[in-house]
Amino acid sequence: MTIAAGFVVRDGILICSDSEHSSGGILTHEPKLVLAEFSSGKVIFASAGNADLAVGAIQKCVRALQSARGGRIKSDKDIADIIEKTVEREYRKHVSAEPDPNADSMYEILAAVWCEKDPGKQAALYRTWQGSIRKVSRYDCIGSGYYLGRYVIESMAGAVDIERARVVATYTLAIAKQFVDGCGGNSHIASLKNDGTVIGLSGPDTEPLEQALGTFHERTTRLLFSLLTSNDAGFAMALSDFDHDLRELRMGLGLDENSKQAAKEEMESLLTTIRGESTPQSATRGPERE
Repeated sequence: MTIAAGFVVRDGILICSDSEHSSGGILTHEPKLVLAEFSSGKVIFASAGNADLAVGAIQKCVRALQSARGGRIKSDKDIADIIEKTVEREYRKHVSAEPDPNADSMYEILAAVWCEKDPGKQAALYRTWQGSIRKVSRYDCIGSGYYLGRYVIESMAGAVDIERARVVATYTLAIAKQFVDGCGGNSHIASLKNDGTVIGLSGPDTEPLEQALGTFHERTTRLLFSLLTSNDAGFAMALSDFDHDLRELRMGLGLDENSKQAAKEEMESLLTTIRGESTPQSATRGPERE
């Protein structure tokens, strides 16, 4: 059980996930974002489903990318091909020789991809399904929070840049953790920009954003309800209160220039974590469910 989401925006890719893992009735919390750096580019992975098998497949992908000859990788498509071949082999080996949904062993992977040799220098987003991979044009979600995530993202009219995507991602994860069983823990958010820069936000750094967005959800609901039930004077008062609250919320969400810079600096806190997780250790126990 989990939720992970990726956004394609004009300045790169933003990818996010919760941190809750469940196995045998025991809950643990650890990052689900994995950064792979190699001579020809970078990839940020996020996974959902069977944790052991997904992590094992990601490990194989990291090794395959790091061992690939430099001339072999010239675009994000070349990186995606390596990921697909690796995932297909692992999926057929550990899940099913003839890929077929299985609740105990299925997993999905999101991959934010950047190729240094790509003339366009555009980061791209890919999603795996069983042994296949496809390019994502706008955004996608995986995990048990998939349907709610897509609903929330669509209702917020998407995202056009990484800063706005950060707000949408935080709100999506917060709503999923509130209403979807198995989604929980800290929110982890990372972005892979078109120049190859990786920045991240994790743990306590996301809590103020989630609290501000919770207040936004409450105030918006109250305003819309007053539109239906209040007289003109009551609605005008509710609108005035909402305007005051919204100005404070914009500061909390980092939508002014000073807050944007502060948020950018805070987002670098996750980079050390996911860089250290770039070759995660596989668990020795049997398959676990998320």
